[in-house]
Amino acid sequence: MVWAAASALFLFFGFVSKPWVALVGPLFAVEAVRHVRRGWGCTLVTGGGFALLVAGYLGWQRVRFGDWLYHISVENPVSIFLPYSREILLDYPRMLFLPNMYGSYFAGYYPHALVLLAAVFIGRARAAGKWAAFFAIMLAGLAALPAHREKGQWVLLVPHIFRYLPLVSIPLCLALAAYVREGFLRHRGVGAAMTVGFVGLSIVQCVALTAPTRDAFGEQRRAIAVLRDFPEEPVWCDDFFSFRFMSFARSSQEARRVRLVRVDDPVPRQALFATIKVSAAAAEAHALLDERPAPAAKRELLRTLVERRDDTVAAEVGEALLRDPPAAERGELVR
Repeated sequence: MVWAAASALFLFFGFVSKPWVALVGPLFAVEAVRHVRRGWGCTLVTGGGFALLVAGYLGWQRVRFGDWLYHISVENPVSIFLPYSREILLDYPRMLFLPNMYGSYFAGYYPHALVLLAAVFIGRARAAGKWAAFFAIMLAGLAALPAHREKGQWVLLVPHIFRYLPLVSIPLCLALAAYVREGFLRHRGVGAAMTVGFVGLSIVQCVALTAPTRDAFGEQRRAIAVLRDFPEEPVWCDDFFSFRFMSFARSSQEARRVRLVRVDDPVPRQALFATIKVSAAAAEAHALLDERPAPAAKRELLRTLVERRDDTVAAEVGEALLRDPPAAERGELVR
C-alpha cells in the first residue's frame, strides 16, 4: 500500500509538470482489470489518491487564480497553437522512424526493432503487445493531444520538439523488454541472442546518436577558447550559442559581453553584421600587453603610448590595466 500511495503522489507530480502523464490511464485501467481480485486495494489507493490530489490542486487553482488549468493556460500568451494538419501529426513519428538532418535517429533503431518484434511475436500480442500498445498511445498523445478550441476548431501546441520524446522512451524500453522475455519463454537461446543483439545495437548506435552533440559542444569549446583571447570584445551570436557561451563563462563579467543576433534571414543578417564595429584598438592593445607579462613593462607601454599620443590604444591599455589590479598598483597607474 505504501508503494501504491507513493505512485499516486509521483503521478500527481508528473501531472503538474506535464499533463501528458494522464496518458498512462489506459495501461493503468487494463492492469487494474487484469488484477482486480488481488490488486483492487492498490488500484483504489493509487487511482483514488491521484484523483484526490489532482482535484485538490485544480480546485485550489480555481479559487486562487479563477482558472482550473492555470498551470497550463499561464503559458498560452507565449505559446504557438495551430490547427491539425497531416504534417504536424506526423512530426513525432517522423522523428522516431526517419533519419534527422545529421543522418542519425533520435531513438536509434529501437522503434524499428519494436515494429519487427511485434510482427514476429504477433501471436503473443495479448501478453507482450500491450506494452507496444502503450508506446503507441503515448506517441499518439504527444502528437495529437488537443490544447483548446479557436474559432470553432481544435488546435494543438507547436512546435513538436524532440526533447519531449523521452516521455515515450519508457514504454518503448518496456515493450522491447517484454518481447525479449517472450524470446526467453520460447527458448533460452533465442532470448540470449536477442539480449546480445540489443546490447550490441545499443553500443553501436549510441556513438552515432551522440555525434551531433559531441560535435556541437566540441565546436563550442573551441570557439570559447578563441574568444577568451579577446576578453574586452563583445560577442555577437544567436540565442543557442549565447546560452552555451554564458553557461561556460567563468564570470558574470564575461557573460555580459554577449550580444544577441535575432535575424535568421541570410541577407538581413549579413547587413546586421556589416554594422558591427570591432575595435581594432582593443585587439592591438591586448596583443601588446601579451608581449609584456611584467607589470613594469605594461606600465611603461602605457607611458609610451601616451607620449606618442596614440590615445585610442592607450585608453584600451589603461582600461585593461585598471580592471583588477592590486590597490597599490592601481594608485600608481592613476598617478
